Amino acid sequence: MVEFNELNIPYEFKRHFDVYYEDNWIGKQECRLLIADDRVLVAPVVLKEITEAERVRFKAHLRRFGLKLGLLANFHGTKLTIEPIRIG
Repeated sequence: MVEFNELNIPYEFKRHFDVYYEDNWIGKQECRLLIADDRVLVAPVVLKEITEAERVRFKAHLRRFGLKLGLLANFHGTKLTIEPIRIG
């Protein structure tokens, strides 16, 4: 968020999203996601390894927010690893 502010890039911090089952609202699910410039979903994570399950989960978030491009930013270890994720 600091970098987005420094670069004057508009962003929205998502702390939760609504969960529905068969069009019925169930509740809210916590998350920590950033939507940058209404176009890119950014997920800061700390994982030893980004697994296929994490990628599938992230793609579900992209669909949920109606976005096509996202970045998984892994802060594990001494080097930041950024993995771009795209959906159709």
